[in-house]
Amino acid sequence: MSFRLVHDADPMPHLPIELGRAGEGVGRWVPEMKHTFLAKYVEGTRRAREKFKQRVYVDLFCGPGRIQVKGETMTRPGGAQVAWQHSLRDDIAFTSCLVGDLDAARAAACAERLRGMGAPGVAFPGAAESTVDQVLGQIPKSALCLAYLDPYNLQYLSFNVIEKLARLPPMATQTAPLMAGQTAPGRTGWIMTIPG
Repeated sequence: MSFRLVHDADPMPHLPIELGRAGEGVGRWVPEMKHTFLAKYVEGTRRAREKFKQRVYVDLFCGPGRIQVKGETMTRPGGAQVAWQHSLRDDIAFTSCLVGDLDAARAAACAERLRGMGAPGVAFPGAAESTVDQVLGQIPKSALCLAYLDPYNLQYLSFNVIEKLARLPPMATQTAPLMAGQTAPGRTGWIMTIPG
């Protein structure tokens, strides 16, 4: 069985898209590596998710929910949309998608795109260090949580954000693994965690 990353037409093309820092499109490694790793992680944890009534996806650096790869004319789903679509497999979808971005318009666009796909998306505009407490207040104590943290630059990811997410109450049957890695040469990296 071969893996296939979800890809669809943008149902909301009037909303902003991510074009990268230079405005020429994001690197090909975003869908080929980063979003593929995220999708495989979401699919690979489906058996853990099915044990919980509440399954929460958190992305405090969500962007607008749609990317355009350099050299392409089409757009692709952003990270939150990839996670949502891959969570739908086997009917074990996230019960809540909490997304935030420093830019309020980008956070709103991501949440609107999620809701347009049938996801329970909620936007939290502002810096991650200030919105993390609001997000934590929305996570049920008995939930399984996947936090996907992918800032443009590590200066935007305060250790306090990671520390607060790691303090989610532990559940009797679940540990709190942390997976971190560099997604591409020169990229600041990404961190995924399942608190609790």
